[in-house]
Amino acid sequence: MEFKNYVYLTLLLCFSSIVTAQRTPTISHITQEQIRDIGSQVDLDCSVHYAQDFPVIWIKDIQENDAGWYQCQVLMSVSNKITAEVELQVRRPPIISDNSTRSIVANEGESVQMECYAGGFPPPKISWRRENNAILPTGGSIYRGNILKIATVHKEDRGTYYCVAENGVGKGARRNINLEVEFAPVVTVPRPRLAQALQYDMDLECHVEAYPPPAITWLKDEIQLSNNQHYRISHFATADEFTDTTIRVITIEKRQYGLFKCKAQNKLGTDEGQVELVG
Repeated sequence: MEFKNYVYLTLLLCFSSIVTAQRTPTISHITQEQIRDIGSQVDLDCSVHYAQDFPVIWIKDIQENDAGWYQCQVLMSVSNKITAEVELQVRRPPIISDNSTRSIVANEGESVQMECYAGGFPPPKISWRRENNAILPTGGSIYRGNILKIATVHKEDRGTYYCVAENGVGKGARRNINLEVEFAPVVTVPRPRLAQALQYDMDLECHVEAYPPPAITWLKDEIQLSNNQHYRISHFATADEFTDTTIRVITIEKRQYGLFKCKAQNKLGTDEGQVELVG
């Protein structure tokens, strides 16, 4: 049920016990500012002296909800009235505004700005956190303010950020903001030198970190290798930015000993690693 169904305006009309002549009405008392929760009841009182010959009414500014200024009026004539006002404020839980950041994509090294705004009463306070309470790029696990700025974003800054709006009413509000950082490939080789006898198989491996996901190729003697009876290439994406790539050398022949190169390339750059296969 909406709050406006519970608002009661109580008019207390006080009259003098001795009436000798008509006296000018006065508003002797009006309720002070009121703050209420949605769904609760509020009484607004207006005490008027010497108003038996004049209508006394309540009016309110037109608004979308029951919060606002209420005015007690004594109508002396069409153009003359005595007034007093009381403000009613309604506590409302936070709602994060549509103009807040939802997601952002940036290149490594750029500056990044995430914004978060919320409505409600009392005015909500905004704080920022990272997933799993990781340290923020600004330092510490919590940052307070509407705007979170990262002067120089690094690939380690990617992930989920939480904008939290709280004002003591309800449980507060939260928005998940995904920060995607695009960066050039970084190739690492867990085992750069491997030994295996002739006629046996051997897996050579590279680990690639990049975003967007890169094109990955294997080369030997600067010739690109492909799947055939001698080689089997596999890529395993463990996350959007992590890929393990493996080439299996099948039934090793003497000519297959030497340096193998794994190469990764995306729009931001290229990197490569080398694995040496020896007998």
